[in-house]
Amino acid sequence: MFTTPLSSAPGDLVSPALAGQVGQSGPLSGLDPQQPYSPAAPLTRPPGLDPDGPTFPSPRKLVAEGLDPTEVGTQMVANSLSKLGKQSISMMSFSGKRDDARAWRFVFGTKMEDIFGDPAKRLLSGDTPYSAKEWSLMETWKRVCVQETDKAIHGLMLITIQRETVTGKALTEEIMNNTDKGMCIGRSAMKLMKFIMEAPLNISYDEAKVILAEIDNMVISVNDTPEEMRSMCSELRSKWNSIPAAFRGDDYGLYEKLINLHPKVCENKREMLEITLHTRRSMGESLPPYEVIAKGVIAAVINYKINYNNINLQQALAIHPGGGKRGCLNCGSKDHDNWECKYRCTDCGKGFCGSFITKECPCGKGDSLAPNEEIKNIKGTPIPAKLYEQLQEADKTMRERKKTDEGKGTTLMATDVWGGLTGNGYRGNHSFMIHDDDEAAKTTTKQMPTGSWHSTPPDE
Repeated sequence: MFTTPLSSAPGDLVSPALAGQVGQSGPLSGLDPQQPYSPAAPLTRPPGLDPDGPTFPSPRKLVAEGLDPTEVGTQMVANSLSKLGKQSISMMSFSGKRDDARAWRFVFGTKMEDIFGDPAKRLLSGDTPYSAKEWSLMETWKRVCVQETDKAIHGLMLITIQRETVTGKALTEEIMNNTDKGMCIGRSAMKLMKFIMEAPLNISYDEAKVILAEIDNMVISVNDTPEEMRSMCSELRSKWNSIPAAFRGDDYGLYEKLINLHPKVCENKREMLEITLHTRRSMGESLPPYEVIAKGVIAAVINYKINYNNINLQQALAIHPGGGKRGCLNCGSKDHDNWECKYRCTDCGKGFCGSFITKECPCGKGDSLAPNEEIKNIKGTPIPAKLYEQLQEADKTMRERKKTDEGKGTTLMATDVWGGLTGNGYRGNHSFMIHDDDEAAKTTTKQMPTGSWHSTPPDE
């Protein structure tokens, strides 16, 4: 049996004016211990309160066991805690990462409501769980129940933090440093939850810029499954909410980041959605919910995949409607299919870059690779998105190799130290300069013969 002496109500639970009115003992609302106990007994509510007032499980069974008011409230919480196993606690674990805070808050709060009922809901949902009227009308055992529930939830919150992770350990230390000072977290579940949820507000501007950069690099691939697309939309919002509003601006910026998840092949859909949102905002109309816009983005990508696959199928069937070899869209041969083609571009090593037709590889040219719609097969239609992604990788590799070659190039320079050309070739003493990034410049002086041009100096 666990008993806790009740002296006064903590200011967290009720108006300070009533904080000293808790230690009054008395009968349990006139409940008769001799009356039969029913497990299905309705939840009790203090008289005179509205239907939405505080509710508690019936204490008849505990009263029948001869417990006093303080013991009833304490044992009621202990009975609720016994329903919570180790597995349930591990499933509520919190890594301490900012991105996971909102999801953890939802899971943890829901579980606490299932275990402790209305007191848990109130303790985790507001700055003042109970009004002055509600607290004044509560019997002693109910007040004890609220206080013990508060302590139990506070302890469970600490247990769920994964201290073996770097972020979880850092969060635990922050809580330790702010207990009984700073925010005065103390043993209040409400204050501890508030501290955890507001921890992201402590990040610096530089940290916020890093997260924003991560968001800017997020983009849906046409090869992603619908589940992966939904996961990315959810991850985007989690990252956005982990940044203080002062560093990220209003929520319209979140909508802009969301529509930028469109892949390049869906650029037209992205622009149309952007115009629609901008127009509604300019006219003072409310924007659709985030989930609605996310569904629109996902639908645009899925529709592109369906339409594009249908086009490719129709083109393939048009080559050989009767079956058999459908023909190669890389080189145009009727003797083999695309995947059997042996043609390979000498620059990128791919057979579908269009160089068979244009005689020039698009990879490594200009400032960036040409858009998907400009790289076409033998039939004059854009290559599939999967193949275009492979070209993007080849283009990236070629550009990186080009930068490396430019940095380590070898140049050969000849200078006429005697002042010019004579006859039909160079005459005189010539100095050849060989430059290399890894070695110091070397100079070799050679005597060129008269009457002919030599690209390299003769042997000694």
